[in-house]
Amino acid sequence: MYRILHAHRNFGHRCGSWLRSVLLAAAIVDIGQSAGHDLLPAWSASFHEAIEWAQLVGPPDRPALLVATSAGQLHLIEPGTGNALLAPPLAAGRGVRPADADGAPADTVYCFDRHALYALRVTPPAGLVWQSGQAPKTDDYPGDPEQLSRRVGAAATPAGLLVVDSDGCVRLLDSSDGRERLRVDVGPLPTARLLVSKRLAVILAGTADRVRAIFLDLGKTPPLTASTAVPGGWPIWCRLADQQLLLLTPPQVVIQPQYGAPRAFHLDVSGVRAAATTLHDPTSFPAATTPASTRGNETAGSPRLIVASGPQLHAYDLSSGRRLWSQRVADRQTCDVESIGLRGDRYAAVHGEGATVGSVLTGRIDARWVAPSAAQVISWELRAEQLWVLFRDVAATGAPLRLAKIRLALHDRSGPAESAADVDLFSLAAHGMPRAVLWTAEYVALVETSALRAFRLP
Repeated sequence: MYRILHAHRNFGHRCGSWLRSVLLAAAIVDIGQSAGHDLLPAWSASFHEAIEWAQLVGPPDRPALLVATSAGQLHLIEPGTGNALLAPPLAAGRGVRPADADGAPADTVYCFDRHALYALRVTPPAGLVWQSGQAPKTDDYPGDPEQLSRRVGAAATPAGLLVVDSDGCVRLLDSSDGRERLRVDVGPLPTARLLVSKRLAVILAGTADRVRAIFLDLGKTPPLTASTAVPGGWPIWCRLADQQLLLLTPPQVVIQPQYGAPRAFHLDVSGVRAAATTLHDPTSFPAATTPASTRGNETAGSPRLIVASGPQLHAYDLSSGRRLWSQRVADRQTCDVESIGLRGDRYAAVHGEGATVGSVLTGRIDARWVAPSAAQVISWELRAEQLWVLFRDVAATGAPLRLAKIRLALHDRSGPAESAADVDLFSLAAHGMPRAVLWTAEYVALVETSALRAFRLP
């Protein structure tokens, strides 16, 4: 159970749609900051138990917040009002987790615990669609805990719900009713990770120094399986897309296709902390910004790998392994890039000094926001015309959270070369450090220990 508190709402303009015909300003722009005002919560919801996790689910036009508590209860919250969409909440097992969703129906979300699987309809009328298995009423499970099978992961795909257990049992269930459609055994999986891209799944399994990739083609009946040893150890980052598995084990990058031998190249930089790739969208680069010449098998549409090393970003062409550009995005040598995000042909890099937005194709910096000297960036969201950054002042005890709204200058291709962007700063009526942050089209929701607190984006 939980209770909702509604407060004053700060109405503002909604973020505009992505404009394909415009680009961010080509030159570095100066950002002037203007003082904002306090934002009060649009609503808050308190829970009797601690929140284990929360995530945004549902179709883009009708999203919902799915919340799991330490008692194993699943709550479904309407993000604009805080009202419960599921009453009473679903009583799942402790440790319940969400399944990955690549190909799942937009109005259905799947969750799993050690003993059961759950399909939830998240749009009205919300409710349990089906359940397979039953969580015990007590935490005292029979048998040796070291010998009990655990659930490695689950993922909703166009072929059905894929479920992988640590004993190597892989099942494909019918998404509509949970009935088992097929089962294969891939051998014990003491350490494993499940990755899914449409009808292709990969189970990454092994130890710190010996890794194998088990490919499952879910488009075939029964699914075709292939197991291959992966060069290098356990990756610090991986991605499955475009029928390829991309693995980063610095300094080595491995591209393992579903069929055939792997390709590998070495990064010529050290200290890699974060990575992102355009592999999921290799045609994201506008033709008008293509360099006049390329090398060998490189093309303007070739997918890129962007890695962060210290205060710099480096871009590599995945077709050739060649470094295409390097860009320093933070001034101080000791200021490391903490995370990278991509939207189309734009990157956003968050670091100790603030945030930087630029071009994936050339590395050019388009805008830079410098945070206050004692700021700690908590979360950020890159959108079409603006970058949102949530941060706190670590030097001031009890200081409220701050929200920076960074407007990025947009021009058509015949427009001026540079323009000024600016920042509005807002204080949020929330002082504690959130455990997670969820961004919707109109709200930012803070996940606290046992409560949600949502603010309307100004």
